[in-house]
Amino acid sequence: GLLIHTGHSQAVAKASMVRLLIVALTLWGGFVLKMSGAVLAGTALIAGVLSEALVVTIAAHRLGATRLPRPIDSELKLPTNLKSVWNFYWPLGSSMLVVWGGRAVLVGIIARAQDANIALAAWPAAWGLVLVIANATRMVQQVIIKNRDRVSDRQLIAFALSVGGFCSLLLFLGSTTPFGLQVVQSFIGNDEALVESIRPVLLLCAFVPLLVAVQNATQGFLVGAGQTKGLNYATWIGTTILLLVAFGAVQLGASGAIAAASAMIISLTIEVSCLAFNLRKQL
Repeated sequence: GLLIHTGHSQAVAKASMVRLLIVALTLWGGFVLKMSGAVLAGTALIAGVLSEALVVTIAAHRLGATRLPRPIDSELKLPTNLKSVWNFYWPLGSSMLVVWGGRAVLVGIIARAQDANIALAAWPAAWGLVLVIANATRMVQQVIIKNRDRVSDRQLIAFALSVGGFCSLLLFLGSTTPFGLQVVQSFIGNDEALVESIRPVLLLCAFVPLLVAVQNATQGFLVGAGQTKGLNYATWIGTTILLLVAFGAVQLGASGAIAAASAMIISLTIEVSCLAFNLRKQL
């Protein structure tokens, strides 16, 4: 956050590359040592997070990002002490607990589908591929918070749509072209049944990067305006819809992975609509 605020986004990118390298090296070493897959996965994740945290901390001190910023004149009621910072933060922190808690419960719903065995393999694999592309749009929020007063809102929205649209196009091509099929097979192996289960999920989720980009754009506007509670309410509504739709689809006999993908699209659409409604009230 400090690096982005002071305009050193390249340092953030370099730290991410270090994290990727450390994860790859840890996995390679674990394979050589024949470690348990689950233990190796956890070790690689922890090693990656710690390495990135170390690199960005060193970069922030080296580039002067930890110096106190100049005071600014603002009409917003920004936090001025630790208590007000907590009041500003808790809706954001609890929103992430709701999001990832809901997605954990979603796996439990998929486990009760008629095709639970294949669905429990297909959904995490498909969603992992979707997140690889969709997560590229999440930094849109930081760009908007940083540049809200420097660029017009129309241009920032156009930027978010272009990033989301490009990433959605990549995912669409990945689920409909022979090259995309090769990428999927290289990711999960040569299990034909699993590949055939994943492809329709990827096609359904092709809109996810665009929705995530718009979601993070509206969140960025709300956070920049200090309206974090509106973000929290939208997250609760979206997660509730996610679980209700997935549960209903599974009860009706739908494939577990398809039910999860459909629920994700519907819930993201509704959450974005709620965020846009809250943002419109602030404008």
